[in-house]
Amino acid sequence: MAQPVSLQYIRNLFGATIFERGKTYYNGGHVGKLSLAGSKLTASVRGNDVSPYKVTVTLKDTEQDKGSSSEVSRASCSCPYEREFSDYCKHIAAVLLKYHHNGADEDSSDLADSLVEALLELPAHDLRAVLANTFKYQPDIVNPLYIQLQQHTHSTANTQPNTQTKTQSQDASNTA
Repeated sequence: MAQPVSLQYIRNLFGATIFERGKTYYNGGHVGKLSLAGSKLTASVRGNDVSPYKVTVTLKDTEQDKGSSSEVSRASCSCPYEREFSDYCKHIAAVLLKYHHNGADEDSSDLADSLVEALLELPAHDLRAVLANTFKYQPDIVNPLYIQLQQHTHSTANTQPNTQTKTQSQDASNTA
């Protein structure tokens, strides 16, 4: 589990202007539920757009004179600022401020959502390796997962259009 992030670190990472904008967003309650899965922190932040921005921060633990803390290893936001300026935005600052002051919200559904999101981001070969290791060290999940996979495969097969029937009916009308 990631350690807290110091206020001074956040201030230094963003600089005065972005830090103050992030503080305004944090104090204004713009940051939604904060989810922490391992070292990955995720939240949505209400901004100027209709849809909230999605923020993801990967933390790394560090040892300092005053004890353990975390630093940002990687961060991203779906807002246009980051794409335009290639820099951390006020939404990321707001998320880190909420994490500093309140920690992450404890909610297993958020953890599951974060896990699914992390798995979807993995390249196929890495995903296969994660699944193989999970099956090896936690065999009790194999059967429930197998059942889910069978149900998904069956329901997907039933929803696929039957192109053969369509082609046959087109051929019949062409020969008539």
